[in-house]
Amino acid sequence: MTSKGILTVALSAIGAAVVFAQAEPPRLPPVAPNAPAPSRQSACDPGYAALIATCKTPPPGRGGRAGGPARGAGPGRGPQAPQGVREYAVTEIPGVIAAGQKWTFQWQQAGNNGDGIIGLNDGTLLLAQNDSSAVLKLDKNGKTSVAYADTHTGGALSMSKKGDLFIVERGLNARIEQLAPKRRVLADKYNGDPIDCIGGVINDLTADSKGGVYFTMGGVFYASASGAITKYGDTQPNGIILSADEKTLYVTNGPTLAAASAGLHPHTPAHKHASLAGSTRLGTVHSAPKVHFGCLDSRDFCQEPHCKARGSKDTELQHTI
Repeated sequence: MTSKGILTVALSAIGAAVVFAQAEPPRLPPVAPNAPAPSRQSACDPGYAALIATCKTPPPGRGGRAGGPARGAGPGRGPQAPQGVREYAVTEIPGVIAAGQKWTFQWQQAGNNGDGIIGLNDGTLLLAQNDSSAVLKLDKNGKTSVAYADTHTGGALSMSKKGDLFIVERGLNARIEQLAPKRRVLADKYNGDPIDCIGGVINDLTADSKGGVYFTMGGVFYASASGAITKYGDTQPNGIILSADEKTLYVTNGPTLAAASAGLHPHTPAHKHASLAGSTRLGTVHSAPKVHFGCLDSRDFCQEPHCKARGSKDTELQHTI
């Protein structure tokens, strides 16, 4: 596999996280009798109702996102039966991967523990662990170490071009935390309320070079470097990423992939944040409720069993790995 940058893809199944898997992964070892309970997402915390009662603007509904279930919500989920290995063929993507490559098993761990995977320049991976409230570093030999602990049910990760590392934290009193170069809470309030009052689960994020992040939580939001949060649009989002030049924001919008100008920051008039109606529809997503994006050079990639493109040549999804 060759590339000018790093492209990371994860195949996930409820009950277990698997990275770079082609064949059936080894069976998970039994859970240790003294293993700590999985971290709780906000809506599953016993203190959730009391916190929501303080909201000046209550959330529209309970659950993961408005009208939908929480993502990886509760502890105690049992593993599903293996789905088997399907036939596939990898075609060449110049500068990314040679034709005929095969997936190989690298790592797995029980639970919602392989989220928001990003690659580092030294060839290692960072993996957010929702259930374990930690960020693991996975080296080239498949060895793991804890890079960051106590991440408050931390999920997706994103690193800016300047090296600023951020994570969304899904526990009660949800927040966005900067992990590097200095660890600090970036944002935990929206219009004076706890982020939890938005409703749903804080899902994914993408960092920009200005010290802020876009994130999805039943809609698209932008948290500036000062921690101020502005609503960007009403969508049904999950995966989100900025283009390499930071001019375009790609986001899943229900069953479609969409692109919009990334210039609508906090100084943009409020009415222009109201929706993503002017976005470009790039394609239709089939066979899965979510898509994650990765970016390499000026090209963008989505991870999902099948991404079907519709649109101009500039926006077609052209390859499958």
